Amino acid sequence: MKVLFVLLVCSAAVAMAQRRPGGGRGPGGRGRGPRYTCDDGEKADCDRATKTCTCADGSTPLVRSPCADGADVQCPGACPDGSDAIFSSDPINNPPCGELGVKPNKKLCSCADGTELGPGRGNGRGNGRRG
Repeated sequence: MKVLFVLLVCSAAVAMAQRRPGGGRGPGGRGRGPRYTCDDGEKADCDRATKTCTCADGSTPLVRSPCADGADVQCPGACPDGSDAIFSSDPINNPPCGELGVKPNKKLCSCADGTELGPGRGNGRGNGRRG
């Protein structure tokens, strides 16, 4: 009986070790950076290693603004060095603080049109609530 219990515990440990961080989500998946979408509304196929995204419909993948008027989010002084975070529709190749992996303080971000941005969601683009 003890051997069976030890085998069961070992099997569970191996299964847990093989699980990918983030619930097995791949590049561009939920929780792994901004969501790039295509003109047809489908999620773009992104490869973070090569910093490229493609759309099955042939359109250019973009990260949509969460602001109701479609304008970029404003984040004055939100970068760790105190500079303004500048969001674009391609944050993988144009990171908001100038370097991939350097994240802005999203609490300092807002939409000029008053759209409320949801707390702790996304990177200030594509995940806010429309006002």
